[in-house]
Amino acid sequence: MPYYPDLEFCIKLGNVIGYHPFKGFTKMQVLRYAISWLLLPFPPFLTIMKLCTESEITVPRFIGVSLNITVYFHGLFRNSVLFFARRQMKSLIETTKHFWALEDYDIVVRRTRRGRILHTFFMCSFIMSGSVKRHLNPQATGLYFPQWAPKHLLMLVQDIATQWEILGFISSDILFRTLIIQLTLQLKMISQRLLKLYSDEHDEKMIQNKLRECIEHYVVLIRYAEDINKLYSKIFVVSFSCLTFSCTVSLYMIMRNHDPKIIVEGMLHIILSLYMISFCYCVPAQAMTNEIANVSTSAYFSNWQNYSKNTKDIILVILAAQTRFEISAGGIVPVNVETLLSACQSMISYCMFLRTVDSED
Repeated sequence: MPYYPDLEFCIKLGNVIGYHPFKGFTKMQVLRYAISWLLLPFPPFLTIMKLCTESEITVPRFIGVSLNITVYFHGLFRNSVLFFARRQMKSLIETTKHFWALEDYDIVVRRTRRGRILHTFFMCSFIMSGSVKRHLNPQATGLYFPQWAPKHLLMLVQDIATQWEILGFISSDILFRTLIIQLTLQLKMISQRLLKLYSDEHDEKMIQNKLRECIEHYVVLIRYAEDINKLYSKIFVVSFSCLTFSCTVSLYMIMRNHDPKIIVEGMLHIILSLYMISFCYCVPAQAMTNEIANVSTSAYFSNWQNYSKNTKDIILVILAAQTRFEISAGGIVPVNVETLLSACQSMISYCMFLRTVDSED
């Protein structure tokens, strides 16, 4: 039986980059991972070389090229975490085969496929537009160009590094989103079964069996959520930091320039970054957290008080499901809609701080 289509998509992309969860540390996978270490440090290295050759480095100048450093190291860190965590990825993907069958499977597949295609299209379109811009205006890249090396050849290497990096972003983001959506749907099915448990069944033995089945599946899902959190916790720390920083830089450049091209580019970067945080991280994680809370509510409103023999078990379900669980970045910052709004607020605050530093200089 094949895996969920979006999971198959992530597995294929992971194979290209070098962290196929089912192939282990084969020579080809290690070679493809090594390519990340050859390509992704290349733009930051040339950027640092460029800064070192300048007689004076101003705050606006450093901020303007800082994304060449943070973005690529972000991609390298993400690829490294997933390369060494392929066993955890394999376990998470294989566990989905033991989930309850979805009643509206085809509808869910179509909906998530549309989201995956749109996400891939937006990410690739933005990267391609950046590549075109670099070749039209090489000096705006902030890279160091040795006299003996053709500029467009070096920019071509940067284009390849960017495409390599974006494949890792798309693969890991869609993987997280898909796993969380699958988990949320399973939790929703538990809530529905608990809510109808005492209405559809009157045989207490049958009720006991179905209640036990729901409890066992709920325990599996909570452990599954914890495993997802362990896999992505470190990635989220770096991702939220880098995306917030990149949005801050873009907002700073918008406020500092009157060039329509820079303003439009900065706005697109901010919109894409916030879309990435919300679509792939915060909104799915918030939906999962809400669905966990709904399990307790559904159990409470299931008319359990009319069946005295099952009172103890259903009360335990109600109490256990009231325990709040959230996906978090580094075990500190919860990944939810509130965090998304906090990131927007932080972006504005940091930007105003940079403006203050710039004005003092």
